Parts: sequence; structure tokens; C-alpha cells
Amino acid sequence: MDLSQNHYQNHFKNFRSLTDTLIPGSFIDSSLGGTGCASVVYSVDVNSPIDSGYVAGTNIYKDLEKGQRFYLSDYGYQGVTINKIIAHFGIIQPSGASGFVFAKIYNLSQNGFPDSLLGISDTISISDLVIAVNGIAEFNFATSVTVSSSFLTTIDLSNCLQDTIALVHTEENCFDTIGGAWEKWNDSTWHSFNNSWQFETDLALFPVLSDGVLLSTTSIEQSNKINIYPNPTNNILYINSLNQFNEYSVYDNSGKIILHKNTCGIKNLQIDFSFLTNGIYYLKFVGTDNIQFKKFAVAN
Repeated sequence: MDLSQNHYQNHFKNFRSLTDTLIPGSFIDSSLGGTGCASVVYSVDVNSPIDSGYVAGTNIYKDLEKGQRFYLSDYGYQGVTINKIIAHFGIIQPSGASGFVFAKIYNLSQNGFPDSLLGISDTISISDLVIAVNGIAEFNFATSVTVSSSFLTTIDLSNCLQDTIALVHTEENCFDTIGGAWEKWNDSTWHSFNNSWQFETDLALFPVLSDGVLLSTTSIEQSNKINIYPNPTNNILYINSLNQFNEYSVYDNSGKIILHKNTCGIKNLQIDFSFLTNGIYYLKFVGTDNIQFKKFAVAN
């Protein structure tokens, strides 16, 4: 199976243009402006009776769903209509496999957890997935789903067997969205991958748009104009933004939150990071109508 970065761009030309498909930058080649992460399928220890199964699929824990979170403002939209989800499966066991899977779309609550269910796709049987081209399948929605803010798209695994199927995802701690990957446990509670597995990743679930309302050109330009310097830093990091932001958070490279502050609509800020050890960190800025991430390094 081709897990290379250009595989996604080349394959989606058969569906729609890249601008009509929301693809995390981690799946896009660096030559095209993405992060260029390697794509993998992780399994925990299959020799252990306790810890066996696919991290991003069915497993001994009988996880019910796996999902990827999307922030519309990251893609320059303030509202979209979704008519299908493209999913890339890296593991499909045809021998004795049965059951079916389908896609869902959820609103997110204010604290970022999956909330109300917005739509359910048509089902696809495991036997049909086995013969899917390169493990890529389309989940179509009979009624298109309209979202106007951040959302979660998932694959429901509750009707297929343990260790039958798993999604492709990016390598450990190479990701585009902090807290992007989620799973629904057998007790129906939701957990981020960072909480479950102590690493960040992005899942190969890509919403295809039938319509979208772009942010204004001014909004897109301004949302991208947050400057941080010096980078790397050894103590003070300066932040200058064209837009006001109401809060910011700092995450380490594993996705663990280090610092969170409310800022009450400021544009300029100085943060003393002398307490941090050397390494890669991420700043998340939350404004009135957009969320921005900035990567920085500490080098003492």
C-alpha cells in the first residue's frame, strides 16, 4: 500500500480538487506547503493478552469510534457543507471479517469534546472495504451536513470484529492539529489520543465539501499574521498579532499543556519561557473567529 505523501494528492485528483477536501497539513508533502509526516499504522503488543489491537482501529478494548478534529478557520472557512468523508484504511483483515462501518460528524462543545451528532453516512461492509482501491473508501451522506464551527469526523467501529480494521495515521508526534485525534471507548466516553496513548497524531479522515463559505480575504490575511520572535528563544518570546486574541495555551511536543492564560483581547505580548527545557513547543492563540498555532523552539 502506498503511504507516501504524494499518494494523497494524486488520489484525490480523482475525487475533487485539494481545495475542496480538508486535509491536515501533516498528510501533505513539504514541497506543497505541508508538514510531510510519514504515514503509518500502529499496533500495540499483539503478543500480550492485555495490550493487543490497533491504535487507530478495532482492538481488544472494543473502542467504538476513532475520529479527527477540524478547525474550519485553519482552512480559511467560516462554514462548510460536507457530502462525504474519505478514509484511508491501512489494515483490513479479509479472513473471516464481517460487519460494517460508517462515518459520523459531530459538533464540538465549548471545551472541545464531541457533542451533538450532525450526520451519519451510508454504511460500507468490511468485505467491500477489502477490495477498496489502496484501502481508500468514500463514505457518502444521503443528506449533506452543514457545519459552521469546529467539528469531529469519525469512523464507527462498533459493528466490526476485534482486530479487523485500522486507519492510517501520521507517525508519533508529527501532526497538524493539537488534540486532533480522538477515540470513543467502550464505556462511551471520549478521549484524545494524547490522553489515551500519550502521543499526538492525525488520522486519515478527510471531509469532502459540496459548498463552503470562505472567511473574508482580510480575515484570512490577518489570521495568518501572528509573528513570534526570536525563534528559537532562550527566555523572552515576543508575540505581535494583527488580530486580537482572547487566550493562549502552550503545549510541549507530546501535546501536553504547559501553560494557559486568558488575555482579554490583546494583540502584543511578551512571554518568559526561561523555565522551559530545550525542545519544540506549540503556541495556540484563540481569537473571536479563528484559532492559530505557532511552533517555536527553546534553546538555552
